Amino acid sequence: MADDHVLHNAGRLSDDDTRAVIAYIRSVPTAGEQTPNPPDQLNLLGVALLSAGMLPSGKPVITSSITVPP
Repeated sequence: MADDHVLHNAGRLSDDDTRAVIAYIRSVPTAGEQTPNPPDQLNLLGVALLSAGMLPSGKPVITSSITVPP
């Protein structure tokens, strides 16, 4: 399966290549319909887990803007 090779080799990208891929994906216009339940809005289960202190606190991996290399 070709998709397996893509995922397997993704870990071999340099940091600059990874940043370029992310910048490209962010530059592509959105298509289709908006997600009905965006991940930044918790559903009932998410609210229950949050109030119980069971959700991990995560920090963004990259906080600065990423620009496409020339």
